[in-house]
Amino acid sequence: MSRFFVASDSPDGWKEGLARRDHWERGFSAHSLAHTWHSANGFPPAVDRAFAQSDLGALEFLVGIPEYKVALPGGDTASQTDLFVLARDQHGETIALGVDGKALEPFGDNVVSDWRLGRSDISRENRRQRLAFLLRVLGLRDDEHLGRQRYQLLHRTASPLIEAERLHATHAVMLVHSFGGENKWFDEFASFAALLEAEVSVGSIVQARRSPRSLYLGWVSDAHPDVS
Repeated sequence: MSRFFVASDSPDGWKEGLARRDHWERGFSAHSLAHTWHSANGFPPAVDRAFAQSDLGALEFLVGIPEYKVALPGGDTASQTDLFVLARDQHGETIALGVDGKALEPFGDNVVSDWRLGRSDISRENRRQRLAFLLRVLGLRDDEHLGRQRYQLLHRTASPLIEAERLHATHAVMLVHSFGGENKWFDEFASFAALLEAEVSVGSIVQARRSPRSLYLGWVSDAHPDVS
């Protein structure tokens, strides 16, 4: 029995909720993420190893929901996490995990300083409200260092924290699962993690020392799955 909530019990079932259907091709993260996780019916080996070597220890996979939306204030546009997972540690504590698949595509189109001024369905006042909320969730300051960070990293990291509070989970995790072996965009992730006082490296999951709730950040690298 599949542990993933998808319309059909196959990797192809994951594409139904995609915000961009053009990402459902070989070489794109959405396609690789679906095939890698669905075939494992839980944590893929590289992710399993990273958790086992972390302070959280080996986890029990409970359920996964692809293309999971988390509501945010300041407009109707939600944060859409590539994969949301509920897991349990060896002490019986619940973990809320947001997985962000990465390959060639970057962490969104804008850094925070540009996002404030950008054009979309979110007004300037709603942007101000949304950013203030995300900063409260993450425990960050609005300064020049924040302005250089990718906006997508803010809301994708806030999402598991929001859900951890809502679901009474003890820990939140934001994990990047990178495909293709190039670890493209890792430097941007490491720069953001440094604001949360987390020293990230490829293949590891570490605790963020600056966060209102227990938060872990990680980056795992894999080859694209061999799909016939």
